[in-house]
Amino acid sequence: MLYPSLLAAWALMSPGIPQENLSRADFAQARYKSVVDGQERLLLHVKLTELDPQKTSPMYDWKFNWIVSGMGRPGNASQFSQRVRVFSQERTEIEDTSYAVARMAMRLWDYNFQYLGLEHHDRYQKTVDIYLAKDGKAGGEQRIVADPEMKDNFGRTMQVNVIHIYQMPTFTKGIDRAREIAHEYGHATLPAIGGYSGLESWANGDVGERIYLQWLYRDMEAGTIGWLDTVGATKEDIAAYLSQKVDPLVTQIGVNGVREQTLNGDDRGAFMEYVALVCYAEAVLPREAFQRFVLLTGDGHGKQAYAELAYAANELDEWNVRIPRGLVGKEIWLPVGQNSISKGQVTARRGTWAKVKPADGAITIRARR
Repeated sequence: MLYPSLLAAWALMSPGIPQENLSRADFAQARYKSVVDGQERLLLHVKLTELDPQKTSPMYDWKFNWIVSGMGRPGNASQFSQRVRVFSQERTEIEDTSYAVARMAMRLWDYNFQYLGLEHHDRYQKTVDIYLAKDGKAGGEQRIVADPEMKDNFGRTMQVNVIHIYQMPTFTKGIDRAREIAHEYGHATLPAIGGYSGLESWANGDVGERIYLQWLYRDMEAGTIGWLDTVGATKEDIAAYLSQKVDPLVTQIGVNGVREQTLNGDDRGAFMEYVALVCYAEAVLPREAFQRFVLLTGDGHGKQAYAELAYAANELDEWNVRIPRGLVGKEIWLPVGQNSISKGQVTARRGTWAKVKPADGAITIRARR
């Protein structure tokens, strides 16, 4: 949600618009710093007047009057360029979620780029289009489709990366909005792990929902972002979600290790085993090793993640295991491979994994070179 007073503040930040002309301005802009490196990397461009012509959904004959564009400045780029477009069908005087949706989506883009080394695909103009719709069955959907209103330099219809959030007004709780955006953005941008018959065909949405909300929560804990970055979800909302949907998965892998046979399947159990493995990898690995794991796994089936996680961990010369709060004081399974334990004690082995007992509450793994 975003209130008119904040929209007015954005207008005051619009470059090149004298204050006396604000009432006639067609747009407002706001720039934000990345919470990863502290640089000014995010920009929201809010069109203050209705679209003319209206934007039609590429999947339905639904018209959208309003747009907020999210722009990013990756790496050493000197200019901001488009990464997200959020289309909505209404903008009220009291509140409007499209601004906050764009802001959260750009936070997720920044996480992708800086934490995972992922960028929106060139094939879709490095843009993810998000449609906040009043119709349809409540929920979300991500698709790659042709958009008749988008043409390339040769006049050919272009493919677009599209998210629809259906019956957006029914999402009255901030945590439900945040979960839906994180989930569908995961489908749109994370490696496509699929082929499942249970829950969903593709697991990258569930992975994105859990990983992104974990990162947002850590930044809320640090005081670097607030509820405007999470579509109204509070720190307490997200903490409750993580305790139910993430912490049990992390504990499951830590205590029991990976059930490789389960991971190799295509049912609900295999789906959730893969999601749990990714959540565990994010919880225990250094950031660079988690990025390497995600990129190595790439598209395909979750069964390949078992070997790729061990490979990514074994590329490190030395790493101090981040022991999740639910596993403090316990022996935990880790992708040790052929490496040695310089702090802690191996109590069991299973393939490339070892069960390790912490020493003085810590575990350090060192490569054998």
